[in-house]
Amino acid sequence: MEIFLVRHTSVNVPKSVCYGQTDVGLADTFLSESEQTINQLSKQLHSDFQIVSSPLSRCFSLAKVLQKQFPNIDIEQDDRLMEMDFGDWEMQTWDEIPRESSEPWMNDFVNMPAPNGESFLALSERLNQFLAEKISLQKTIPQIVIMAHGGIIRAALSYFAGLPLENAFKFDIKYGSITKISVKGNFTKIDYVNL
Repeated sequence: MEIFLVRHTSVNVPKSVCYGQTDVGLADTFLSESEQTINQLSKQLHSDFQIVSSPLSRCFSLAKVLQKQFPNIDIEQDDRLMEMDFGDWEMQTWDEIPRESSEPWMNDFVNMPAPNGESFLALSERLNQFLAEKISLQKTIPQIVIMAHGGIIRAALSYFAGLPLENAFKFDIKYGSITKISVKGNFTKIDYVNL
């Protein structure tokens, strides 16, 4: 099985703003960015593959661009592919979030959730469940395209590489990038990151 982890393209949100599960809009460059990503991706796809997307529009919009090239392929949506829920911090600038709240989180983002949000561990657990389900179908699904978010792709790389979650953000996952994983039986290999 070949797994393609595709990050959504640039968003119309300043870099200083904390967003996760908020359904933010895409940047004005969506058409050119999506074309570049889908052209790279479609060269590597066979006729028989599966598309699974986060339901957030920044991912689903990219999935629909891919589907235009492969109209016989349906898009499955899965909530487990959503970005981390930042709870009360959603759409606030990082400067607006009280330091007494953000500093402990920065020191242990794996286990500590934002207020009324979720921890990176919780995100990882829901993603791992999704990945285990898909990998169990590797004999029937030769390729799968996962349209997702930076946090999800970092957690997936940690899962496949056996890395502690606290190291996940050492991966700089670019907007519109493709990361490929090969799975054969119990053996997994990271073929590339950020194509």
